[in-house]
Amino acid sequence: MAKKKNKQRNNPSNSHRSNDEMRISVSMRKKYGTMAETDKYSRGSSEYRSLLKKMTEEVYNNNIHSLKNYGGKNLVERLKLDGPYRKRRLSAILEYVYAAAPGFAEKYPIISVEDEIVDFISELYNMLPMEYEHNNHITVAMAIFILDAIAEASNIDEASFFIPYEKDIISEVSLPEDFSDSVYDDDLIRGMAYLIIHRNDDTSVDCFVNTVTAKITVENGYIHNYRPGRLFTVDEPCSGDELYDEAQKMSYPERYKRVLSYIRPEIIERAVARYKNRINEIVDIFLSGIEPVVKQKQEQINRVLGVCNEIERYENMLFDARKRADECKGRKQKPSIMSIGNFNIDEDSEYDKVMEEAAAIIEKLKKKADIIDDVTDELESLDQCIFEHQFDIRNYLCSRDEIGTEIRDKEFVSALDSLRALNPFEVCFAYLYLLDTGDSSAWIMYITEIMLGAACSNLPWAKEFNDSLIDFIEERDRKEIDENDNNCEKFVPVPERYVEDRSEYWERLFTQEYTDYHVWSYEGAKRIKKSDLFHLNLSQVVYNASGICIPRKKFFEVDCYDDNGLKKAGFSAKEIPLLRDYLSLGAYASIRYGFDSVYKVKMKRTLTGTDKPKDDTENLKAKITSINEENASLKNQLYKAEKALKDYKEKVSAELSEQEADRQELIELRELVYKLQNSSGAEPEIEDSDKIQLPYTTKQRVVIFGGHATWLKAIKPMLPNVKFIDPYTKPDANLIRHADVVWMQTNAMPHSFYGKIMEIVRQRKIPVKYFAYASADKCAKQLAEDDMKIVTDQ
Repeated sequence: MAKKKNKQRNNPSNSHRSNDEMRISVSMRKKYGTMAETDKYSRGSSEYRSLLKKMTEEVYNNNIHSLKNYGGKNLVERLKLDGPYRKRRLSAILEYVYAAAPGFAEKYPIISVEDEIVDFISELYNMLPMEYEHNNHITVAMAIFILDAIAEASNIDEASFFIPYEKDIISEVSLPEDFSDSVYDDDLIRGMAYLIIHRNDDTSVDCFVNTVTAKITVENGYIHNYRPGRLFTVDEPCSGDELYDEAQKMSYPERYKRVLSYIRPEIIERAVARYKNRINEIVDIFLSGIEPVVKQKQEQINRVLGVCNEIERYENMLFDARKRADECKGRKQKPSIMSIGNFNIDEDSEYDKVMEEAAAIIEKLKKKADIIDDVTDELESLDQCIFEHQFDIRNYLCSRDEIGTEIRDKEFVSALDSLRALNPFEVCFAYLYLLDTGDSSAWIMYITEIMLGAACSNLPWAKEFNDSLIDFIEERDRKEIDENDNNCEKFVPVPERYVEDRSEYWERLFTQEYTDYHVWSYEGAKRIKKSDLFHLNLSQVVYNASGICIPRKKFFEVDCYDDNGLKKAGFSAKEIPLLRDYLSLGAYASIRYGFDSVYKVKMKRTLTGTDKPKDDTENLKAKITSINEENASLKNQLYKAEKALKDYKEKVSAELSEQEADRQELIELRELVYKLQNSSGAEPEIEDSDKIQLPYTTKQRVVIFGGHATWLKAIKPMLPNVKFIDPYTKPDANLIRHADVVWMQTNAMPHSFYGKIMEIVRQRKIPVKYFAYASADKCAKQLAEDDMKIVTDQ
């Protein structure tokens, strides 16, 4: 990736103004030393928006250019950066920066927040959400959150009628390996995930970033309307038969919207608010992390500007010195009448003095130039530090990579750690909901990658096998681990932790405060490197051991037992939270929501015969139509296959013909070389040359290329019906289109013309012959001899 370019920073004096009155300087990127501020515009003015748009497009285009240099045009297409995606991404970046910049500018007055935020969130080389789907099954996480939210509103039975249950349909959805949810049946999760994938009736491979979602805006996006369940209500009950019939008439997009309508609005609002708040937190962490670097940059910029002022002063002094030196030199060359006969010592002395002064100024200028070079290098290093800081945040949250040592500090790591404690199911759903409602937050793709990456690393099924642990297991049977390995240190296990505050249950589930030390110990490891341990959350520990995805919330009836009563029953303070977890898990496992209500209606209709098959005639017509369509499709496929085979045969035939032409040409060249090698320095003799009478009239249509003027003048009378082409006439297909054979005299022919002639004759499939002699007489007899052989063969 290209290095981050230098940018002008905000004026600190603006910090005392309000957001509405604050005036900023949005600068385009300038070279170091010529960083002139642009005119200052009020934030919110049309001029400001226009300049911000121009700057954003410049950064976006530069990133695309870097990607093309890195991976070619195919990489840009794969990452979906052009066309409708470009417009949607740019509008999302502009909308966010325009809304967020005032608050961040007030908090970080030294930073040009527009420049830095645009650079940060405009990074284009990132994973698309569909890649997280392939690797981490984010649609399964989205489906589980939707089902949890519907169950919380006690609408799960009614909503299940609108979720596809046919196994041949939902089987296209894959679940994580060894997956089993403790609350919902696998088919119910598959059906909900299937609805998510087909919620827009789009046939593209990517169900998130596609041409349909790129056109969704807040004006035409999904609007949530809460629908309380009526299946078990007393006031206005609704039978399962009505729901079953209603669902069968709906398309998948209609079913999806109906299912979402059973979620209470506050659940969605909370998920969306947390998602957007975390976007601001990520940007805030980025700006706070680069603030010290920006301060260093500002110091270096002020330093280089001061040096530039000194250079300007020295240049003026040097100009004056050279001017005085020229004046002295002029007086020395044009002496006055009064000075005739006298030595002009004063002028010589003054001239030397001025030149010494100029030399001293030049030396000072060189030193100042060296200072500017050093400062420029330092500025580039600081810019690279800011550039790498963008990726430190992503790597730390998504893949837990080490952070660059230049900007790593406890406050920065602590801020990032606070973002780890998130509900991954809620984050995945919030992204989906924002995408479908046309919210621009979902189209800030670099932030989306960070958010989904952090969420995926917290999913129960996200942790793969620890490579270091696998290596240990493989080595365990071959050799003992060195007890005195200096790179290892004795591991102190973390004591058991019990969370008594149960108000935020999911924080305890998804905070990565545990390690896989127990697995190493089980495998027999005696000494373990801390760097080899994987960090896990509670849900991942349970999933890795059992394949069970534990409940995302407590069972509401579990809290009915008060702590005092449980203590008197014999449970200790540490055992009570554990007991509640067991009770909650058991309660959900005993219910395990599925398609029970749907299956009951389906079974009842089958037994009573109300679910009658269609009329036989209609069935036959439908089958005939289907067969005809299939037949037409097969005919079309056959036609395409036959056409492809024909094209392939023609291609092979053309290649074989070209190979044959090359073979003939090679034979001619070999014969020519053989004659030259066996001629003992003299031109080889022609067999039966006495029998060939010149001039000779050829039976074939012959064209001759090449030969110097003397040779052409001598050979033309010997071959009266042969067409001669001047060696410096540019080859043209029209010159030889009717020829049966082309002869080449290469001793007087430009090399570029030879290549062009060979290209033409190969296209026209005209044989080529080469003269083996310099003598015009022998060349004429060689051509005549070849012509007589071909006529005889025919």
